[in-house]
Amino acid sequence: MLALTTTQLQEVKTILASHTAGRGVLAFGSRVSRAHKTMVKPFADLDLALTGLPLAPAELYLLRDAMSKSQLPFRVDICYWSDLPDSWKSQLLTEVLQ
Repeated sequence: MLALTTTQLQEVKTILASHTAGRGVLAFGSRVSRAHKTMVKPFADLDLALTGLPLAPAELYLLRDAMSKSQLPFRVDICYWSDLPDSWKSQLLTEVLQ
C-alpha cells in the first residue's frame, strides 16, 4: 500500500504522465514499506525509480522541477532503477505507479 492520499497520488500520476511517457515508474522506500499511512511521517519523501530508457537530462530536470513546484507537502526523489544496487532491488518493496 502506498502511503499517499488520493489527491497526492493523482497529482504524482498526472506529473508522471506528462514527463515519463513510455517508461515505468516504481515507488519504493518508507511510503511503500509501511502498511499503514499513520506509520509514515507526514513529510517523509517519496522515492521513485524510473525504468526503461533514461530521460534526456533536460527532461529529467523538468520532471524534478514539476515535482518540486507541485502542491505535494513532501520531497520527491527520482532515480533510475538500473542505478540502484542489485542488493537493494531484491529487498525493496515497490509499487508500480506507471
